[in-house]
Amino acid sequence: MKAILQDFGFPSRGRSKKERIDVLNHFLVERFSQGENALLIIDEAQNLSIPVLEQIRMLSNLETEKEKILQIILMGQLELNQKLKSPKLKQLNQRIAIRHLLLPLSPTKTEDYIQNRLMVAGAHGNVTFSKSALKAIYQFSQGTPRLINLLCDRALLGGFIDQTFHINKEIVKKAVKSLRGEEKDDGSFFSVGWAIRLGRWWLVSIMVSIFSIAGVALGNGPLYSWKMAKNFLGEKMQSIALLTSGGGEKSVLSNEAPEQPKNPPEARRKGGR
Repeated sequence: MKAILQDFGFPSRGRSKKERIDVLNHFLVERFSQGENALLIIDEAQNLSIPVLEQIRMLSNLETEKEKILQIILMGQLELNQKLKSPKLKQLNQRIAIRHLLLPLSPTKTEDYIQNRLMVAGAHGNVTFSKSALKAIYQFSQGTPRLINLLCDRALLGGFIDQTFHINKEIVKKAVKSLRGEEKDDGSFFSVGWAIRLGRWWLVSIMVSIFSIAGVALGNGPLYSWKMAKNFLGEKMQSIALLTSGGGEKSVLSNEAPEQPKNPPEARRKGGR
């Protein structure tokens, strides 16, 4: 109830459960009188406990003499169906009017899905996937959107490292090995060696890389965008390297030589006072 009130723009601190329901009911009646509909969407609903789901059922009782004033949509993984079959949630299960199961995407729909995501991100055709790469993505994901997102994200990261806007099958295969933890420590970006060298900062480097990819996708000029992204990434990686080395000797990621002391001890001894 706290989160629901906050999402509708009401502070919930210091209110009892009854007061929160009264505030929500008053708000919904007011919206309904103005011809507006209120919709509550709960994602990852399979993670909700049975008591919380029962509270959601109680919210479905909010209504006028003729109509419901709150529409509720529960979204979740297949585990949600299993949870709704619990005897303790029998009343909630009986009140669900519409059920829809999203099936895995077909190979054609998977390609359309990827192209749409690229368009929404602002790629405008600059970033492309080869037919063989799209086929490899489907073979790995079997049309599951979450796996498609995960693999494409890693493949785009590989494309950035290779400085290419065209994602081919080889890049996707490396991304798959990376996600499965099967990459070899061969010095490539996907290898475990990078994580070992950067220690706890390797995640930060990946975040910087992904941010740079977004900048490239949204940039006007491909060459200028690459240079800007590379410079930005280089600066961040050097900062990360200095942090992991404790700020002492220069890291292997830096091309600069260690700074020499201005007055070496040997020179002071020879010069005297």
